[in-house]
Amino acid sequence: MQIDYGRSAYTRSRGNLPPLDLVNLFVEKGKAGDPTILQSRKGIVSDSTHGSGPIKAVFQREGVFGGDRFAVSGSGFYRGATLLGTIDGTGTVSIAASDLEILVTAGSSLYSYDGTDFVAVSFPDSADVTAVVHTAGYFIALRAETGQWYFSNVLDGRTWEGLDFATAESEPDYLLDICVLDGILVLGGINSIEFWAATGNQDLPFSQIQQREFEQGVAKTGCVVVVDNSFYFLGSDLILYRNGEVPEAISDDAIVEASQASATHRLFLVSDERHKFVCLRLDNKTMAYDITTREWCEFKSYGRTNWRVGPGMGDDETGTVWAFSGYLDNSGPMERLFTAGAVLEGPAQIFNLRLSAEVGTTDYLAGDYADPQIEMRYSDDAGNTWEEWELESLGEQGDYSQRVEWRALGMFADPGALFQFRVSDPVSVRFSNVQANAPIGGR
Repeated sequence: MQIDYGRSAYTRSRGNLPPLDLVNLFVEKGKAGDPTILQSRKGIVSDSTHGSGPIKAVFQREGVFGGDRFAVSGSGFYRGATLLGTIDGTGTVSIAASDLEILVTAGSSLYSYDGTDFVAVSFPDSADVTAVVHTAGYFIALRAETGQWYFSNVLDGRTWEGLDFATAESEPDYLLDICVLDGILVLGGINSIEFWAATGNQDLPFSQIQQREFEQGVAKTGCVVVVDNSFYFLGSDLILYRNGEVPEAISDDAIVEASQASATHRLFLVSDERHKFVCLRLDNKTMAYDITTREWCEFKSYGRTNWRVGPGMGDDETGTVWAFSGYLDNSGPMERLFTAGAVLEGPAQIFNLRLSAEVGTTDYLAGDYADPQIEMRYSDDAGNTWEEWELESLGEQGDYSQRVEWRALGMFADPGALFQFRVSDPVSVRFSNVQANAPIGGR
């Protein structure tokens, strides 16, 4: 009997639906046999350190100051390990750069670094700046708590004229965020999103694209990300969208429920090989949308309510910027967990439960992880209560014939059988099939 596992994480309290956990695992399409494979995300290792943290933003681009990494750690602005200066403001950090200059704001003053000095920028009326981008030789800055956006002098992020601004036209709302998509300014307000194209006119270098707007705003600053000639945004209704001719909702009901229950929201991008994840960080969880498969999973740090990784792979407490590598999280455990289940037509006895998994590939020849373990537990009441975890081996190094199987699980009936599997040992894991009452012969 085939036991299906969820392709996408889904945990919804409304209706007391059974949980479909997919933690630190994501799906891949199989090439033969098993159509859906669960792969482990990589662990995290320290890649660089900038001050004492937390890391609020990271910027690094080839051709900009030799490809050096810039980071805002606490209130400090760093180039590599060198503190350039401090910034004021407690808002979401925004960084933009030309080839010769980098600007940064945390929702208050605007600052500039040109490779020589780091200075506060004189912005019109000493107004606060919500966010900043760069395109076509201009820096573009959103004036806080207005619908106005300003453009700098050409190739000069330190000079801003009082009359060099425009106002979002579709709705009389504040602008909260901005991005650049194929040279087009995307202006995100509370109630709408507008698109402005370059004109080549120095008096007003951008003009609104007529009949091209979204009647959906953005939730907050820091809730827009650009990925592969597209952008994703958390709408003012707390639904995640992908842009198109009209916004395409990609949040399912469980994601919307979690988003509505959270006071904080932030979008950022991470990549694990060819998989690019748009991460939605909430109060107590980080949900990751894989743009390759269009499925959701959850990223989590062991012993913590949330994943410690934030924008730019920065740590949410320390000054560490992380990189994906191995199967330890900061030299500690990384728990991979998923749920599988079946609806039964009538009472059924489960004599065995077999899991098709990656076995015999541990890198450890001695110690605790030389014989890595996987745990399983089951529920016969739709996940309201669970039996104790039961251990099975994933095989010592080279034991590629290890069978991962639990036996004599007993009788199940309506509402069905639900199983959870977890691995915390630092080994590569892959899961591709779950069967109940699988044939026992052959060994």
